[in-house]
Amino acid sequence: MTPALLVAHESPRDTTAAAPAPDAADQGDHEHGAAVGEGETAYEMPPVAEALVHHLHNKLVHLPIVLTPIALLLLLADRRRSGAGYLATPLIWLAALGAVAAYLAGRAQEEAFADGPKAWLVEVHERWGIAVMITLGLWALSILWPRTKGYRWVLGLVGAGLALVAAFYGGLVAHG
Repeated sequence: MTPALLVAHESPRDTTAAAPAPDAADQGDHEHGAAVGEGETAYEMPPVAEALVHHLHNKLVHLPIVLTPIALLLLLADRRRSGAGYLATPLIWLAALGAVAAYLAGRAQEEAFADGPKAWLVEVHERWGIAVMITLGLWALSILWPRTKGYRWVLGLVGAGLALVAAFYGGLVAHG
């Protein structure tokens, strides 16, 4: 008999074992038609509303991770061709607000890792995330001060670099 498998995206406190594998004759007859290996069960999709809010931090982090480099590229393009910077402005604000929302959602999920082997890694990830949130907040606020227009891309570059590091540590927490 194979050891129980834990699904990678489940919380570390979820120690329920997967059901034993069905007989070989039943392997292709799962609810969604997906064959599974020995010791595994087919994934059952939760209701959409529940899936959207479950592990909310893991969804919200994509706002700053994706929008920051896009906004940075638009600001860099604006240095050559005027007008691209206007497209960056709402993306910068969304990235900054997304970083705040991701931080708050991450704080809500933090307890699940409190006593686990990744508790130290969660702390490292949190510190990098705070640096991202502060940098993106300053980047968004710099839009309100016209004198920073020629140098806003520097904050974007720092924010993108910090987001990359925070994302790396977050990936290790979730998938490592």
